[in-house]
Formats: sequence, structure tokens, C-alpha cells
Amino acid sequence: MFKYRFGLTANATVRSKIIAIKRRYNLTDPEVKALVGSGQISVKQHEVFATPDRVSPVLGFVFFVIVSFICGLNIFSISIAQTSPWRVFIALGMIFSVWGLCIYYTKKFMVAPWRILERSGILKDIPTSSILDSLLMRSFIVDMSYNTHNQN
Repeated sequence: MFKYRFGLTANATVRSKIIAIKRRYNLTDPEVKALVGSGQISVKQHEVFATPDRVSPVLGFVFFVIVSFICGLNIFSISIAQTSPWRVFIALGMIFSVWGLCIYYTKKFMVAPWRILERSGILKDIPTSSILDSLLMRSFIVDMSYNTHNQN
């Protein structure tokens, strides 16, 4: 059941820590599954690490711009080509399919996890570091001994 809910198999210690993270930051099951699937939350032995990647959303935006530009050029070249309408329709369908899949997976694995981290408050618990160090992927253990976020 835990694998279905959160996308990983784990021992009892890790399961309790993931449930504690879920409760502390007021996350839903799909949000925890997205964070685990994107690598923003990782598990090693008996520890659960949060590894927020600050470069991922920027790379996702750059990838979005590049893919959109290339697809736009292909659409332009197809629109001025002298060919039969059914070939244009097939080519446009393929271009939009590739563009849609690229955008879907970029959002799912690069942009959406970062938004979850911002909204939940996990980013506020990152140990302070310099600007250059903040660009690196630094893991930290989420301390479950106190509850500071999402209290009313």
C-alpha cells in the first residue's frame, strides 16, 4: 500500500519519517509521490533526505523555450511547404504531440516539485549557505523533532 501511495518501498523507520514529513508540511499523497519521483526527497538506509534542486526549474524553463522555438520553426516551415493537406495535418499532429509530451514531463519533473517545495515550506528549512552553494544540490535531513510550519 505504501508503494502505491508514495511510489517507493521502504522499511518501517523510513515510512514513519515520510508520513511525518507529509504531516509536518501538510502535503498530500500525490505531492509526496511527485517529490519522491522527481528526486527532491530521497531515501538512504534509515534516513529521509530533502534535496531541493534550484537549477531544475530554470533548466525546465530553458528547455521549454528551446522546444517551443524548434516546434515553432517546424510549424512555420510546414505552413509554407507546397504539399498535400493530409501530410501537413500528420506533420502538425506529430509536432504538437512531441511539444505536448515535452512540456508535460518538463512540468511534472522540473517545475511542479519546486512549486510544492515552495508552498509547503520545506525550502525555509534549508540550512543557510552562500549564493554559489545554494546552486548546488545539497541534501539535508528533515528534522522531525519539532513542528514549525503550517500551524494555525
